[in-house]
Amino acid sequence: MLDCEHLHRLFTEQKYAEIEDLCRQAIATDPHYLDSYWYLGIQQVLAGDEHQAQAIWWEGLTMSGFADSASAQLQQIMAQQAEAELQADRVENAWLLRFHLQDLSPDNMENLLQMLTLGVRLQVYDGDRYEQLNVVAQLQAHQQTASIAPSTIFQLIDEFSLCFPLVPFLPPLVKACTPYILKQAQAEQQVMHLINYIRTILIACTNITFRSSFNQEALDILLHIHNIVPNDVEVLIRLAETQINLHDYETGIATFQQALANAKDLLEKVLCTHLLLKAVCGTGSRFDEAHHLLIQQEKYITELLASTVSWEEQTRLPEWMNDAERVREQTIWNQRTFVCYSLAPYLSDDPQRTRHFQNLVAQFCERNHALYGGELKQKFQARHPQQKTKEARPLKIGYLSHCLKSHSVGWLCRWLFAYHDRSQFQIYGYFIAAQIHPDPVQQWFLEHVDKAYTGDKNGVAPASRMAEQIYDDGIDILIDLDSITLDGICDILLYRPAPIQATWLGWDASGLPSVDYFIADPYVLPESAQNYYRETIWRLPRTYIAVDGFELAVPSLRRDQLGIPPEAVIYFSGQKGYKRHPDTLKLQMQILANVPHSYLLLKGLADEAGLRQSVLELAHREGVSEERIKFLKSVPTEAQHRADMTIADVVLDTYPYNGATTTLEALWMCLPLVTRVGEQFFARYSYTMLMNAGITEGIAWSADEYVEWGVRLGHEADLRQAISWKLKQSRHTAPLWNAKAFAKDMEAAYRQMWQKLTGF
Repeated sequence: MLDCEHLHRLFTEQKYAEIEDLCRQAIATDPHYLDSYWYLGIQQVLAGDEHQAQAIWWEGLTMSGFADSASAQLQQIMAQQAEAELQADRVENAWLLRFHLQDLSPDNMENLLQMLTLGVRLQVYDGDRYEQLNVVAQLQAHQQTASIAPSTIFQLIDEFSLCFPLVPFLPPLVKACTPYILKQAQAEQQVMHLINYIRTILIACTNITFRSSFNQEALDILLHIHNIVPNDVEVLIRLAETQINLHDYETGIATFQQALANAKDLLEKVLCTHLLLKAVCGTGSRFDEAHHLLIQQEKYITELLASTVSWEEQTRLPEWMNDAERVREQTIWNQRTFVCYSLAPYLSDDPQRTRHFQNLVAQFCERNHALYGGELKQKFQARHPQQKTKEARPLKIGYLSHCLKSHSVGWLCRWLFAYHDRSQFQIYGYFIAAQIHPDPVQQWFLEHVDKAYTGDKNGVAPASRMAEQIYDDGIDILIDLDSITLDGICDILLYRPAPIQATWLGWDASGLPSVDYFIADPYVLPESAQNYYRETIWRLPRTYIAVDGFELAVPSLRRDQLGIPPEAVIYFSGQKGYKRHPDTLKLQMQILANVPHSYLLLKGLADEAGLRQSVLELAHREGVSEERIKFLKSVPTEAQHRADMTIADVVLDTYPYNGATTTLEALWMCLPLVTRVGEQFFARYSYTMLMNAGITEGIAWSADEYVEWGVRLGHEADLRQAISWKLKQSRHTAPLWNAKAFAKDMEAAYRQMWQKLTGF
């Protein structure tokens, strides 16, 4: 007889030679003791001799007379050892055992899916090898007879969603797995199985759309789940988002409306209204509807903040959830609430009202965060010892963002990373939702930080874990690059993992009490702004952003291709639908009406059909023929987009939300620009950039001035040439194009922030 406890210990320690000796001795002593054959075969697999393993198992089965009980015993022992290998993080060993177990029991659906899950994790399966397994057909054939643990299905779907070559096979796999979940939920009367299945599906669809752009596959899966739970708000939300991603705005908006109609409480109504408003604004053509939705959203937010209902009651968490699951769900709901008022700046230039509501939302989220994050936050209050000493050392600066990649934020902040003085500053990068296969810009950032943190192997980390990492790294100053453009960022900041926290670049301030500073400059916010900002506005001496330039490709646009005569004046505006406010579009049509032989090129993501109809209606009212409006398609790269801008004579900015990166690109291409300056941060991007490029021409302080500048620049070719020349010369002298000097200004600000905190 074998001492199984001792044997398992030897497997744990991978002492395969000792295992072989014990098993062979046991066989010699009692050839009919079958466990010896089973364990010896497993040992041979793990030692690398799979053929010998099969021979040994065959010998044992022969000895038993091929009894079903013997085969079942072998399979049980193999499954147990496979699980033990997995628990020891020896994934390849676990997969090998599952692979051989499948040979012994090809109808074992539980093992088939576990084997497949491990193989996907190990990247064993490409499309061809997966298809050879014929998994979907096997699942369909065994629906009535086989059972599969829900957790096995959840793990498989999760692995598939992170393996991009296999994503196209995910929709039929999900459809084949669904009957097993429904059967299990019904048999055990456990609705939690279905709820967890839906949650797994939603996470998988987020993975394959957000990180790999498999929108059609996600749509197929979500429509399947929608048929099972047609009124589930979470499913409707994800389905609508996917429809919008596929540019089916009409269907997506209708689905969001259905989600809002099914919302059961204020939290869901706030979330659904925000997402519906986002979709409506994204069309670029339904701003009247958007204004009504914003008013409704303000009403919901006011009611939510005044509610006496507890946070647990608001989130409506099922009783069967354990503490960890409750914290996770509460975190998700709180993170979603952070961003619920982020669309207001696209609709009006009313910073006092916008900041009032945003600050209220931030206070509400801070209060809720204390219920699940308070203990960890208290831990962070005791800072690292080195942060309390006067010892001279480099300051540790952490940058927190999901945009350190081919993204506007990535393109702009890379110069700061390039010019940081590494003798005075250690630079840490915290990459939220890091790409599994980094694009060239993200790879550049990974190589230009002293330490990079990208979450787990899938590029994901909970907010609490990311906060702990920042704290463990001893970061002195944490710079938030995203603000409320990504909900999870705010949750990290509320833990206050660094003694100084500041927001810069990616959006306006979040209003969080845990953020100390909002980095600006003399122009991008008016002097009165501190009256309605919770954060202290830290004004850099010249500009809040600078770059050394942009990469360019070969232009792909020609006038003759667009049917535009050589002598015509071309106006250009390249922004997303969110920024296409009809009031500004109307002003642009008035400019065209007053500049004969002029054309307007419009470019940017939106509901193409809706935007076209809206623009052409405005043009008709102002007496501008539709032939003078050209709608441009997107191009593959940013470098080509910039090169194509050279076809324009004048760039017309948007309002109340200006261009930011697009303005910088236009000025780098030496193009005159007309911008209307407002009061809010978003309405002053272009103003500060023009001032820091040494250009005052084109700065308008009213709607009338906007039209006047647009008309004047259309008529006066000499003025356009003079501005273009000034912009070309500014490349050698202006703060906007001196990223090295800007980096010094930022570093000086960091030192002053640190001195203000510590006194040294």
